[in-house]
Amino acid sequence: DALAGRPLRPASSPFRVWAQEAVAEAARRESEADLWREMLSDPPPQWGRRAPDPVRDVLGAMRHHTVSAPAPGTDVTEVLLAALVRAFGHGLLVDVERHGRVELGGTDLTRTVGWFTAVHPLRLDTGSVADVRDRLRALPGDGIGYGLLRHLRPRTWPAGLATARIGFNYLGKLTEVPALGGDPAMPVAHALEITAAIVGGELTATWSWLPEVLDDAEVRTLATAWTGHLAEPDPLDVEVSPAELAEWAEEFGEVH
Repeated sequence: DALAGRPLRPASSPFRVWAQEAVAEAARRESEADLWREMLSDPPPQWGRRAPDPVRDVLGAMRHHTVSAPAPGTDVTEVLLAALVRAFGHGLLVDVERHGRVELGGTDLTRTVGWFTAVHPLRLDTGSVADVRDRLRALPGDGIGYGLLRHLRPRTWPAGLATARIGFNYLGKLTEVPALGGDPAMPVAHALEITAAIVGGELTATWSWLPEVLDDAEVRTLATAWTGHLAEPDPLDVEVSPAELAEWAEEFGEVH
């Protein structure tokens, strides 16, 4: 704006102010701890030779494999996660990463400089798009309370909860394939991380894994199976969740 000779817009909230609001927001969301306790009380299916070790497992040690497929038309996150469950052939516990730029406590982040991200776990039992959609919609505040409670209210956070070995991040529609970066010495939280985006109308996804934990051939086979499931007819065309049936029955009468 300054270079164009236009008046500067009002400054938005500094990151420091947002961080202060995050502490207050965590206190307001303490009642959500029961939701996360229920989701994470049972361990996920064992997969890989061991759990990631933050000391020995770092970003620079990960291997990468990129696959592509036709882009889903709608509900992209839900379609990708449902296909992941079908590729594995059993239920999964996945950490879902979101943008995290949530304006807490009346803060304004439109011009705030910084990288905001939020991660929350999601337990998936079926490869149904409708089921994935229902589970995502059931999370209060898009799941932001998980990180707030875990990191800002440690005294009230339940101990011994399960952790996901798979991380998933859908970046949205981009103009170019995203480059993977970061400090090579940074600890890795997941044995497998999937980073997906739609570029030029095509879905591109990079599967990154720890070779000391997972076999290369196994990961590549899963990635191929995943893209194959994405090419199947969209389950949204044929699947209706029990929650949707109940809503329709309430609004329109019994659904047969």
